[in-house]
Amino acid sequence: MDPKGLFILGVKLIGVYCLALAIEFVFHVVPWEFIRAERFSESAPVYKLSPWILLLAPVLLTVLGRYLMVDGRYVHDLVLARNGEIAIGKAEGLFSLALALYGVLVLAGIIPLTVLVVSKIVIVVCTASYIETEIEMEGIKSELLPTLATIGLGLICLYNGKYLTRLAFHRSLIRRR
Repeated sequence: MDPKGLFILGVKLIGVYCLALAIEFVFHVVPWEFIRAERFSESAPVYKLSPWILLLAPVLLTVLGRYLMVDGRYVHDLVLARNGEIAIGKAEGLFSLALALYGVLVLAGIIPLTVLVVSKIVIVVCTASYIETEIEMEGIKSELLPTLATIGLGLICLYNGKYLTRLAFHRSLIRRR
């Protein structure tokens, strides 16, 4: 199978991963977050909104998974067009495609945590100032930076994998000159 076929197969497998992650996250949200929201909604009505925001994660993962499995043309065109411009050896080209696949995987995997952080931000912003939101603030403080760093890594691998490819194959590229 050629590299393009391997890449398309990898994207479809990531689509299956997204569907599995969506199913997993539904079971995290549906029973527990709705129970938690009912318990805290008396002090701040915005807590009723939290589980509904969290349900966006499985919806987004399902839509993304289906798109990657059925079509995924945008991802294919984006990565394969960029990789076609890189005039390097076969191993380096495969590594670059694998990095792009890894970037898609990382970005898909961080969706639930991103939605969780957004949900906590909405709670903090919309809650009246006299109501305690210390738990949500601690969650934001501990999860925001790793979430942003992971999104950055995924975007770098997806869009600018050539820099990591040059780093990984530095010696072989020097020997070719």
